[in-house]
Amino acid sequence: MLCIIVYHGVLQWKSRSDTIKGSLKRFMGVFDFLKNKKDESATDDVEEKAVPDVKADAAESDSEASEKRLLFFYGDECPHCHSLMPTVAQVEKELGVKFERFEVWHNSENAEILKGYDRGFCGGVPFLYNTASNDWICGNVDPDKVHAFASKG
Repeated sequence: MLCIIVYHGVLQWKSRSDTIKGSLKRFMGVFDFLKNKKDESATDDVEEKAVPDVKADAAESDSEASEKRLLFFYGDECPHCHSLMPTVAQVEKELGVKFERFEVWHNSENAEILKGYDRGFCGGVPFLYNTASNDWICGNVDPDKVHAFASKG
């Protein structure tokens, strides 16, 4: 018997036994990930982590606070991030600005920086942050929104 499944937006044809095994394996992987995430969040109150304090950044002296930084957090294998990259490049060229890029899936230091700026807004990538306006964008959006976002501040 063949079953049709959709996993991450991809239509797949599998035999029934393969489908059940694969689904169970994915479910257990997600369960383990969430369990570890919960364990991490329970220790977050105890451990101090060196992440940027966005509020402190905004409260810095006028000369430093006026310096706008555009941050682009992405994952190497993230298809949504790769879809957004040409838009970011286009906005950089049009406005003469530069987005600082942080790969977070394979770089734990960059992942910690993302946590400091994300603060639960998005929870993933792509994530854009404007330090001058404290605005953020989550996900792949149209070029006009990225243009307006980068123009602020």
